[in-house]
Amino acid sequence: MAQIRHDCPHCGTRKSAFTSFGERRSHINSSYTIVAYYCHSCGSGVLYEYFYKSGGAGFTKMEGNPAQTGAAQVTNYYPQTIERTAPKHTPENVAEFFRQGSVALQSRSWDAAGMTFRKALDVSTKELRSDLAKERLVDRIDQMAKDGTVTPELGKWAHEIRISGNDAAHEDQPFSEEEANTLMGFVDLFLTYTFTLPGRLAERRQPPGAVDETS
Repeated sequence: MAQIRHDCPHCGTRKSAFTSFGERRSHINSSYTIVAYYCHSCGSGVLYEYFYKSGGAGFTKMEGNPAQTGAAQVTNYYPQTIERTAPKHTPENVAEFFRQGSVALQSRSWDAAGMTFRKALDVSTKELRSDLAKERLVDRIDQMAKDGTVTPELGKWAHEIRISGNDAAHEDQPFSEEEANTLMGFVDLFLTYTFTLPGRLAERRQPPGAVDETS
């Protein structure tokens, strides 16, 4: 059976081994074949589209990677791995921590995702209020909610992120997938309200033809 190495879009395992278990020749062009593979790490499947360089079928009976043996050329595969990015106008350093959290989430590293999303919140509050950078995150959030830097509701969201991130870092029980996904959603909303919406308003105020240097 054909075997390949592929970053699994389902469990996030890097260079996971995949083995073929089925194939179907295109009815439109017989030179094209779709081959189904399953991931050795999680059992989920991917589809590879090949263009035959040599005649004959039999990917499932073939040993090794068809593209490396020269029998065929990869033209596409499904599903594509989609990397989650931070909302528009998020500062670059905060956006990078959000991206790292997203990668950890795709890799099913729930605790790492929780800690990294908390860091994205921590750094974002320092970007918003550099004068409070030396304060503890809990005190920084309280002060920002008190003086109107963020709304009271946003302050509550920030505390939810902070507490969940602390749990991921310090609790004896592993963080769950649901908790990690919920945390990402909270961080996404926080960044949207604190950076994206003000950035969009600033864009609206710019004269026609002006270049937005914050995007």
